[in-house]
Amino acid sequence: MIYSHFTKKQTNEDVSLNEEQVLAVADRCAVCHQAEQAAWESGAHSTTYKDIFMDVEHNRMEKPYWDCFRCHGMHYDGTIHDLMSLEGKAEDWHLKNASQADRPAMTCLACHQVHAEQPQNKPYVAKNEKERAVSLTDTRSPATALYMRSEKRHLPSDKLYRTTMFDKDSVVKVSDDPNAWLCMQCHAPNNRREVGSEDDKTPTGLYEGMSCLDCHNPHSNQLKNNYRNVHQKK
Repeated sequence: MIYSHFTKKQTNEDVSLNEEQVLAVADRCAVCHQAEQAAWESGAHSTTYKDIFMDVEHNRMEKPYWDCFRCHGMHYDGTIHDLMSLEGKAEDWHLKNASQADRPAMTCLACHQVHAEQPQNKPYVAKNEKERAVSLTDTRSPATALYMRSEKRHLPSDKLYRTTMFDKDSVVKVSDDPNAWLCMQCHAPNNRREVGSEDDKTPTGLYEGMSCLDCHNPHSNQLKNNYRNVHQKK
């Protein structure tokens, strides 16, 4: 509103938050969403820049480069060379700014859009446990959205491309849940879209077509049920 008032422009597509502001917004989210914050802190999505970019063993296999930020550090303001000194061998590489080390590489805004278009709905607090469970996996209006670093904007999960996956020559059914499509943006297969390749976690066999949220808590990633061997081993 301030931008539109002073610039007289009717759109604010050029307005975006820097990483400091994103972290401040995430802190405000946590004031009300305490359970979600606690679950996030207990899971892998709360990983820090140090955990990701100072992993020597992984760095030996693949040198950090610009596309790492597509999933790890979506809101980082600079380039990989602003973040890291990459001279010498992998064990010599380090973060240039020590204050960056303990910052989360994936915040709330990586998967959630602050100003999302949502239909009028029954207040969450008034729902019973069954209705709450349904609301988490409601594919008609998912509350998730992918932050696209290249575009500096969010794309609602139901607008994401539904990937066609393959097991050799056979097509593997992918869940109808847009939240699962969001997961697949980072937990992605190789360029041939083979199940179990790279970091793909597409369920196969008896569990083919299931959503990630059928088994996993969306914030902690912990299993909600006793499913095992859902993902095809690499």
